[in-house]
Amino acid sequence: MGNNKINLEVHLGRLILKNPVLVASGTFSYEYTELIDISKLGAVVTKAVTLRRRQ
Repeated sequence: MGNNKINLEVHLGRLILKNPVLVASGTFSYEYTELIDISKLGAVVTKAVTLRRRQ
């Protein structure tokens, strides 16, 4: 077997993720950094982001 790598890139508009592995902010925290190299993740999904301040 060769040392071939599979391209797992995901394109979301102009955003390019190196792989499709996403974690949610409410379920993934700093304690997991001992178990997994977080630089290998595709992204971390935040709870909410808005353009305007909430009322």
